[in-house]
Amino acid sequence: MLKRISLCLTCIALTACKPLAPNKSDLESLSEQFYKANASSNIEAMLELYELGNASSQMVGFIRTAIEFEIGIPINRISFEPLTGAPEETIDFTHQGVTYGSSLEPRYRMIVSYSNEHASVSKFTIGKNANKDWRIVTAVPIKP
Repeated sequence: MLKRISLCLTCIALTACKPLAPNKSDLESLSEQFYKANASSNIEAMLELYELGNASSQMVGFIRTAIEFEIGIPINRISFEPLTGAPEETIDFTHQGVTYGSSLEPRYRMIVSYSNEHASVSKFTIGKNANKDWRIVTAVPIKP
C-alpha cells in the first residue's frame, strides 16, 4: 500500500511539473518583457503586455491606475504555475448590464514577487493571443 501511495505521489508531482515544460521559453520571454517594462517605469510598455482586445477606455484606465501603483518597484522573482480551475481564474461577470469575459483563454498564473519592505506579490492570469504571444488576460465586453 505504501508503494502504491508513493507511486501516486510521484506521478502527481511529475504531472504537476509537466505543463510548463513546452512553454518555458515563451513564458521566460514574457517574464523578461515584464522585468524590462517595470524597470523602465514606462506605463505604455507595461500596458503592451496586456491583451486589451475591445476593453473599454474605463477598463484600460483601471489597468493603467493599477500599473501606476506597482511600476518601478524592484522585482524579486517572477514565476508561473498552471491554473487549477478555481472560479477566480476566469472572468465572468455583468456590470451595469454589460457582460464581461476574458480577453484570452486563461492558461497560467504569473506570480510577481516584489523586493519591497512588504514583500508584495501580484498575481496575473495569462493566455496566448492570436500571434502566440503570452499576454495578461483582461476583462472585455462579451457580445450577447
